[in-house]
Order: sequence, then structure tokens, then C-alpha cells
Amino acid sequence: MPYENTLYPLQDKVLSLIDSLGTPFYLTGGTALSRFHFKHRYSDDLDFFVNDDLKFQDYVNLIIKALAGKEMKCIVEKKYESFCRLTVQDILKVDFVNDVPAYYGTVELRASGPYSKIDNPMNILANKITAFSDRDEPKDISDIWVISKNLPVDWKEIFTAADSKAAGLNPPLIAKKMEEYDTAGLDRIKWVKRPSDEEFREDMKKVVGGILKII
Repeated sequence: MPYENTLYPLQDKVLSLIDSLGTPFYLTGGTALSRFHFKHRYSDDLDFFVNDDLKFQDYVNLIIKALAGKEMKCIVEKKYESFCRLTVQDILKVDFVNDVPAYYGTVELRASGPYSKIDNPMNILANKITAFSDRDEPKDISDIWVISKNLPVDWKEIFTAADSKAAGLNPPLIAKKMEEYDTAGLDRIKWVKRPSDEEFREDMKKVVGGILKII
């Protein structure tokens, strides 16, 4: 998919429109991480979160109405009490989540760019740890890798934050899963610049060591 010429301009259009509505949704997940923090990989979807917000449905309905008003094709794929998925112009998936109350750190406010409320890397990392614990998506470990490579991480705090979102996480098992990760899965990532297998393994050894120290 030609990201710079097709998908990213559409993402920017949707981001700017939603930002103009003044809802408390913050952009999170892989697109927040890749477009606003590290630019390490291409990301297809937009993920918007609020935390335990009683007006979630009102915000979502406002956004759907605004998209329709801009004559953008908007299909509501799923709509539940705390989750909504839209497809915009047939190619852009947009998810809205009313997440658990727990949030680590603070949302970053940007004065420039298409969206002003961006999730911070450490809260994204805590979410990625919970995701990595129960699914096998290369994008999760690639995002864990890029955050831990570029920023100092307090793994005790990260696991405390992650456990507040999804109780019962097992740091030794997660570390073992990271240590045994097959780097062939990295080929499924749409990298801006792919790390070598050796670089990735060496960096993940440091991550595993950091996690095991908190046990």
C-alpha cells in the first residue's frame, strides 16, 4: 500500500477532523508510535482510546456524523458499549475503545501536526506487554523493541501498569516468550528500516534481562 501518497494523507484528514471535534480521544497503538514517536514502521489503522468515559457513545456518534458530513464513505463495522470500528473510504480502519480506568503517565499534547492528543510511549509499552502476553503479533514485539531501544524503561513500573490493565501477567513467561521469539516473524512487519536479526536479538536480550531483574 502506498502509505505516503494514499493512506497517510487519508489518516491525516481523519485525524484533523476528529481533532477539530474536541473529544477526549487520544491516538494510541502502532500508528501513534510509528507516526508520532519513532517512525520505525508503517501502520495501517487508527486507534483512539478514552478511559472509562460515560460519554463514549456520544463521542463516537459525533465522529460518525462528522465523517458523513465531509462526504467520506464511512461504514460502521462493529459497535458495542465500549468499542466501535469504522472503515473509512474502504481502506482505513478506525477503532474507538473505552478502555479500563488505569492509565500510565499522561497524554502528550501536540501544538502541531494532524492530531493534538497522542499517547505516551510508556503507556503504549504497557499495553503492548499485555497484548504480547496473549497473542502472537509481530507488531507487538516490534513496538516493544523500538520503545526499549530508544528510551530508558523501568520494567517494574511497566509491569505494574500493565497488570493494572490486565491482571495476572507473568513476567518470567513473557520474558521467555521474548527470548524464544522467531525473528522470521519480523518479515511480516512493514518496516521503514528493518533491524538485522542480530541487532534485534541483542536488543531483546537486554529487555529480557531487565524484566528478569524485577522478579
